[in-house]
Amino acid sequence: PLYTSSQGYFTFDHLPANSRVRVFTIHGEEVYDQAANFSGIATWRAENKVGRPVASGLYLAVIESGGEKKILKLAVVR
Repeated sequence: PLYTSSQGYFTFDHLPANSRVRVFTIHGEEVYDQAANFSGIATWRAENKVGRPVASGLYLAVIESGGEKKILKLAVVR
């Protein structure tokens, strides 16, 4: 889990360059969409697309690269 009082962001690393990382609420609303940089790193600061902090709860991260897809569960605690 991400405890926003002590940590500021999720880091997705060891990804192929330009992998697409998207984060969704459990209800299916997309709150983040970014490609990994050339080093294979993407960072989500637990904010929605307009820069507001997301609520505490569970989120799904979908990582796509080269026709493959991986889904991770994320938890945000405010």
